[in-house]
Amino acid sequence: MINLEGVRVGGITQIQDSGAAIPLAEEGKEVAVSMPQPIVGRHIKERDVLLVDVPEKNAKLLREKYSGRLTAGAMEVLRELTEIKRKKDLLWAV
Repeated sequence: MINLEGVRVGGITQIQDSGAAIPLAEEGKEVAVSMPQPIVGRHIKERDVLLVDVPEKNAKLLREKYSGRLTAGAMEVLRELTEIKRKKDLLWAV
């Protein structure tokens, strides 16, 4: 997971909805996540937006080959991730 500045904050160990573990969070759902690394209040805040740190190769494939299968929301998040990554590497996922 990365924050909106592109800083890696750790990985997810579990996702919960209403106290029950779920395998994935669907678009528009508000869920709780367990992450061993960041400390709430120090590294992240309760309402911070975090993005999955999609590998460059996968982001390029999603954009070029599978964009028709993504929702408009998912495409927007992919564009946002690409913009964040290109602040450090102009050719990321080109």
